[in-house]
Amino acid sequence: MYIDNFDLLENIQTGWYDTWDDSTTTLTRGVISLYSRDTGNFFNQFQVTGAVRDANGYYEVPVSYIMGTLPDNQAPLAVAFSRNGNVGASGESGTSGESGTSGESGTSGTSGESGTSGTSADKYAIVVSEDPSVSVGLICVEAPEARFEEVMKIEVKNRYTFFQEIDSTYLYVCEDNTIMPISYVCDKPAIVGIKLESNKVFIEFCKSSILPDTIVIKLSGIRKGRINSRFQKFSTEEMKKNFDFWSQWKK
Repeated sequence: MYIDNFDLLENIQTGWYDTWDDSTTTLTRGVISLYSRDTGNFFNQFQVTGAVRDANGYYEVPVSYIMGTLPDNQAPLAVAFSRNGNVGASGESGTSGESGTSGESGTSGTSGESGTSGTSADKYAIVVSEDPSVSVGLICVEAPEARFEEVMKIEVKNRYTFFQEIDSTYLYVCEDNTIMPISYVCDKPAIVGIKLESNKVFIEFCKSSILPDTIVIKLSGIRKGRINSRFQKFSTEEMKKNFDFWSQWKK
């Protein structure tokens, strides 16, 4: 990917570009997303696969394609970058055990304590890419509680206020009264309020706004049976087993 040193407002962006290869996870440094500057519509995502290079007036960024379609030539774009986390640190080695006492048949020394486990590395869902010989990793979302998300694409149909049904299966698998709207995007700039009433989404557009054709809403709800389970406590032994489980695919 080639990207100019200056944005459309003539602000230099090279300092930002230089951070795109800072992650110590060298295979996948992060993800670049391209959106329409005017509508916010999503176009493309690319994965940064190596070190960026200053090419005298523009930057060269090694990438691999993830998803999306190319925008039109000369289309004004907005660029977002999501950095991958660094490689987890190695655990410390355990302390040595004490030597046994001497005697006619001296007893052996006690064994040393085992070392603590290293910090967990990123958790991936590894899938096939557009190149059948290469697989790519998608980082799993981590949160302090178990949540399910739902994405709804809704046709506005010239309505300033209306209710939208929520999928009944999604309602069933979430705890009652925990589902809430957490984000939205319209295909045209619009001011809108969103709330839940009687297990339906109530949508109200500002009267001064131009009504969009579509609105996409993301909902989030706590998984059924997981209410009041934020930051569950576990023992050190359970932590080690969890670390081993996530690491076993590398063995």
